[in-house]
Amino acid sequence: MIEAYNEKADRFSLSCDGILARVIQHEYDHLSGIEFIEKIFDYKKMTTTNYYRKNIKNSKGQLLASKITKIEYKKF
Repeated sequence: MIEAYNEKADRFSLSCDGILARVIQHEYDHLSGIEFIEKIFDYKKMTTTNYYRKNIKNSKGQLLASKITKIEYKKF
């Protein structure tokens, strides 16, 4: 869950999962000065573009991980 303010300065909370949660975490990290590369612990797990396109892109696992299954929005 994250708490934030909209363009009218109204506070709200948002709880979600899937790709939306990943995107929000990524952007929150930017605001905190954290780059994606700083979160990598095992560089051996990084992949090439060709491997990604052949084995991961649009695979069943990736499509499942990209689903947004829950969004809860609450205005304070």
